[in-house]
Amino acid sequence: MAEVILHVYDVTNNNSGYENLNFALVQLNNVCKQAIPIGGVFHTAVQVYGDEEWGYGQCDEGSGVYSCPARKNLMYTYRESIVLGRTNCSAAKVSQILKELSQEWLGNKYDLLAKNCNNFCNELLQRCEPFSTYPRTYDFIHVAAIESLIKDPISGKSRCNLVDLMVEIDRILRPEGTVLVRDSPEGIDKVERIARAIRWKTSIHEKEPGSHGMEQILVATKTFWKLPSSN
Repeated sequence: MAEVILHVYDVTNNNSGYENLNFALVQLNNVCKQAIPIGGVFHTAVQVYGDEEWGYGQCDEGSGVYSCPARKNLMYTYRESIVLGRTNCSAAKVSQILKELSQEWLGNKYDLLAKNCNNFCNELLQRCEPFSTYPRTYDFIHVAAIESLIKDPISGKSRCNLVDLMVEIDRILRPEGTVLVRDSPEGIDKVERIARAIRWKTSIHEKEPGSHGMEQILVATKTFWKLPSSN
């Protein structure tokens, strides 16, 4: 038996010039984790036997499955590790599973919605044995005061572009999912316009009884859609 660990990273870009977006993504993850036990913008990888973790990413040729020292993926910012339990699979069996997945999960087949790092981790864990505690791809995100994530409320300095933030939220939802946003009417209007532009269904509700100040609630639902068949 071996301990199975899920390593979680904030999806940030380590190249210079992305500091504002990185800050907003980390803050979004913090808000989501405090509000509800799911949600956020994360990269995940699995460690089982040995000192390396296994993940999946996009590349032009060959397998998208790769390994690196556990908790030290330089492409992302390490956040936390979750011990999922222990697998009864032998080291040889896990090695065989990874070999099979490497042949199946090609880098040029990477898809932000349907075939990403979270989907890969789910598949790897399911083949080792089912882990009921694994946080699969998220289908609900709760965000409060999204305006403060993109602009410092004190200095007014821009932290990132709202469109970039919405694209990241879209990326981590399942093919179908919902975002609940609480903010000022001005903030809600900006988010709704972007949500409608990417074909989400939206509805705006007035503030909850007992809430402070001017606040609206936007419920934006992402629905799975595809182009009509050419046949």
